[in-house]
Amino acid sequence: KVIKTPGSAHGVDLAGTVVAVADGGSGVSFVDAASGAGAQLTGSEAVGGTSWDVRFDRGMLYVANEQGVAVIENVGTPPTINEALVKVTTDGASLATVRGSAQSVSGHGPLSVEVKNVASGASVSGVAVASDGSFTASVVARSGEKIDLKVTDRATRVSGRAIGPVAFANMVQSRITGPAEAAGDQGFNSRRIASDGTYLAVSGGSSSLGVRGSDKLLFLQPNASAPAQIVMAGSGAIQDIEIENGWAYVGSNSFSTVNLATVPPTIHFASDQSGSDVAVAVAGRYAFTAVDWYQEGRVRIYDNANPSAPLFVREQVIVAGVTFRELVAYGTNYLIGITPDTPGGTGHDVVVLDRRNVNALVKVADLDIPAFGAIDGVVDGDILYLAGADAGVAIVDLANPALPRHIGTVDTPGIARGIALSGPNEIVVADAGGPGVTFIDTSDKSRPFILGSQALAGNTADVTTVGRTVYTASDQYLHTLLRQ
Repeated sequence: KVIKTPGSAHGVDLAGTVVAVADGGSGVSFVDAASGAGAQLTGSEAVGGTSWDVRFDRGMLYVANEQGVAVIENVGTPPTINEALVKVTTDGASLATVRGSAQSVSGHGPLSVEVKNVASGASVSGVAVASDGSFTASVVARSGEKIDLKVTDRATRVSGRAIGPVAFANMVQSRITGPAEAAGDQGFNSRRIASDGTYLAVSGGSSSLGVRGSDKLLFLQPNASAPAQIVMAGSGAIQDIEIENGWAYVGSNSFSTVNLATVPPTIHFASDQSGSDVAVAVAGRYAFTAVDWYQEGRVRIYDNANPSAPLFVREQVIVAGVTFRELVAYGTNYLIGITPDTPGGTGHDVVVLDRRNVNALVKVADLDIPAFGAIDGVVDGDILYLAGADAGVAIVDLANPALPRHIGTVDTPGIARGIALSGPNEIVVADAGGPGVTFIDTSDKSRPFILGSQALAGNTADVTTVGRTVYTASDQYLHTLLRQ
């Protein structure tokens, strides 16, 4: 429905069911929207000049009218709610806390709020709003359940908003990590992330996404609020990173190690080899890398007994026609190669290698998961969890490494780009395309089910965890969340 106003509509604001329109030379026009589709114009008020924008706040209506700001006092409207200033957090069990910061609600005071769990009907009402428009209220609710907020003013006028589901993980920090933070490098977006619990690093390339990215590594010190240091850790685009014991192991056109404990971090390159190291797995003194070189399925080995002098040992062709997108160490004896490539129509999602003799890696199993293309993985005990882009998540039993078994699959609402462990019998997926991160219950490995998703700014391409802390690489953002 289109409602014709007497002037020229430039700006609009809403308080409850009252709509104020900055209506050009006609001043401010008011629309009653109580009946939704039956909304109708109720009148106009001249304020001088030409009105360009309006804003309700604490019973007042402010109008920008070229001559300045006109104020209409004591506007008989319901309270206003600024959803952007209202956050819902969880204790990880059964209690959700709704916090409105200053100016999150306004109107004719005194004001009070009610928060309600839409799923269960549980509610808490009569919570007083402070004079600055802030409030805190808690209600029994679990992660994923939707919460409604109502605000009542002194004249018992009520405004309500749906303020979204209870978070699965509480946001600790969200910081920009884009081209500006990488010294203006337009090729940099956060796509790979790694942490050892003390240090954290973000890179801009990802072989699983087919993105070359940047040769820069953003290194964040233990003080996560401090500016990131830029480390030129790659020879060409950085494709993958692993961090262990204060050292970063970096895959690019050449393999390198970075001592993150020195100021500035010091970089050490191994001798240059053909092709690019696009995936890195560290196991003991050795780093294993996947090599992008004519789809020969190569794995390369470096000796890091002295991390400041990484030594190329050898390389070996494992499976013709593929490039491994990820390598994962499994136990003390094995290495898992992960690829979506299907030469001759045959997949090689999971390739199990015996790595005990680095001078002669032995392929012990090669598993094709039907209608799946694995690009990332994480091991928990004898279980391998795989991210498969549009195909979602697959679960593989590795108890017998020579006979890996595909035992479960679950699709995700987005594009599963990365995967990590977020708790006992629970995984978190970097779910690109909108969802942000998706949490999955894996108590029954044959029937995993989605607990829910949590939206994040940016397009999430990778995720890693340290304990219950979740880190995501989300294009121009690095998010830190705490899974309670």
